[in-house]
Amino acid sequence: MVHLGECSTELTTLDLSSNRMMADERLFDLVPQVKCLYLSGNPLVREITHYRRTVVGKLRNLLYLDQRAVTEDERMLAQMWVSEGVDGMKKVKAELEQKKQARRQEEKKELMKDINSHRSRKILLFRQSIA
Repeated sequence: MVHLGECSTELTTLDLSSNRMMADERLFDLVPQVKCLYLSGNPLVREITHYRRTVVGKLRNLLYLDQRAVTEDERMLAQMWVSEGVDGMKKVKAELEQKKQARRQEEKKELMKDINSHRSRKILLFRQSIA
């Protein structure tokens, strides 16, 4: 692991899967810019409490962890969990849910506008055809 620090500024993809690595959170300090990380098959996956959340929260540039994409919402929640704990994560989760609800409402309004527009055109076409 010592050698990771020497090449860490250029390292973007790191596959350490199935290497019998034990939990050592110094790893995350050595590769802060990594975008794609594979650690599956190592004991550390079981040893680190809330493994995925911890790794995603500590590595801000991570796009993929163990062949699964990291979503923006997941990143925000994980970073808040790492920095402020469960309460901070719950706060962000509530904010994200409010934004989702607002988006759904807006999409629903747009759909209703489209439906009403189509209805109006249908009625107009019908009236024109019987006239």
